[in-house]
Amino acid sequence: MSKFVSSREDGRTRADVLYDLVFGKDAGTILAYDAIIAVLDEGSDHAHTRQEVCHAVARVNKRLLGSSKRTLRVVPGVGYRVAKASEHAEIASWHKQSGDRKYEKAMSTIRNTRLEEMTAAERNRHDAFVTIMEAHDIKLGGHEKRLRDLEETIRRMFGTSAAGPG
Repeated sequence: MSKFVSSREDGRTRADVLYDLVFGKDAGTILAYDAIIAVLDEGSDHAHTRQEVCHAVARVNKRLLGSSKRTLRVVPGVGYRVAKASEHAEIASWHKQSGDRKYEKAMSTIRNTRLEEMTAAERNRHDAFVTIMEAHDIKLGGHEKRLRDLEETIRRMFGTSAAGPG
């Protein structure tokens, strides 16, 4: 197994370079793909792609949230924009919905398995995992109901959603 070798003269990763570029930028600042790629290519023996920019942004967003309470949003066909604080609830809502879809896929996958194609040991492991997932699903369902009730109360009180727009 080979060890990671940076393609940059200074040893920084793409995420490090992108973080340095974005850190301290004001909300609303637009970073075009071409400009990001040019910064990533500088001091590197590698020509970067948009896909690599997207992967670096995914890593950088977590770091930015922790250090400066900022995050990047996609600007289709252009690049990224430093999100405004007022957009964070909407972004969080999108992430939650995305997570909900992934969770539903996980539940569908675990519930729709051809058990007859498994050995006894595999079925035992599978059944144990199903038990854990279904217990989690029951608990999560209760939390979801409480959240829906709270959101409805907030909507009635303020005419808006606690989860953001939409």
